[in-house]
Amino acid sequence: VEFLPMNFGKDQVEETLKEYAKELLDAWGNDPFFIDLNLVDGLETISGIHPLNIFGGGCRDISLNPIFVVRLDSTKEYVEAVREETKQDGRGICIRVFIDQIFDPLFENRLKDFVLHLEFEPEEVHLVVDYAVHSDNSPLFEEVCDSMPSFLRRWRTFTVVGGAFP
Repeated sequence: VEFLPMNFGKDQVEETLKEYAKELLDAWGNDPFFIDLNLVDGLETISGIHPLNIFGGGCRDISLNPIFVVRLDSTKEYVEAVREETKQDGRGICIRVFIDQIFDPLFENRLKDFVLHLEFEPEEVHLVVDYAVHSDNSPLFEEVCDSMPSFLRRWRTFTVVGGAFP
């Protein structure tokens, strides 16, 4: 799940995030799900609390079970907010990488360093490879798997996604 910043009123970020949590509970129930809030990272809140922490608190209040998504290029503030939330819930963390990133020769080292920085073990990390918009020129699934770091077998889960969302 990913929220778009255009759906938030200027002074209604906190209310909107809590409302979205309730809507997700109604639609999804209590099963864990991945939520990527990178696109709302820069939204200002009246309380000054990071939007992800507001959403996380709203989720705890209603027993919703998000698994927060972080990216290799997430801001420091966002990464810290994710770390705070995920250390409380025990569901692990999700790292979302894009298809072009995994073919970078430095990818394995960047990913290892990032996991260390997050203070998680690979067994606590869900890894998602995002094709974004899949095309005929996209690498084959087998190529993606062959390009993954040698410690792939240690991830909590490994997921490949693709498509286009409005």
